[in-house]
Parts: sequence; structure tokens; C-alpha cells
Amino acid sequence: MSGAASTVILNPSTLDISPITLNEAATWAVTHSKAWNDNKLFPAYWVWGSQVSKTPESGEFVVTGSFIIRGKKNYIHPT
Repeated sequence: MSGAASTVILNPSTLDISPITLNEAATWAVTHSKAWNDNKLFPAYWVWGSQVSKTPESGEFVVTGSFIIRGKKNYIHPT
């Protein structure tokens, strides 16, 4: 959704990020989004850092402040 909050989880270790951490980050993103203010509930999703880009493909346009996500989105449904 346009106006959604972005959240970054920094993981300096090589350990997997726990599902609890992912759920907390998703909850934060949803509650700080434009959808939350409009009383709408959308699922959040997470991607790996390598999937995020600000560089468009040839013929694409990226609005200022937006990102391009390539690849699979891992959805976390609100609880």
C-alpha cells in the first residue's frame, strides 16, 4: 500500500532471525502505516536486503522515496 511504513531488522550475527522478531517488526510496520490510520488491516511482508533496490529496470519509473522489491515476498498476516 502506498504510504506504508518500512522497517529494517539489522542482524550482525549469522544466526537466523527469530519468528518473534519478524512478527514484532511486522506489527510495528502495520501500526505505523497509513492503512492503520485509515482503519484498514493489511498483512506485512519481509524480504531479504538483496531483494530491495532503488534502481529501476529499463523502462520502469520509481517514485521518489519508493523501493523496488524483486523476488518472493514473505507475508506475515496480522494477529
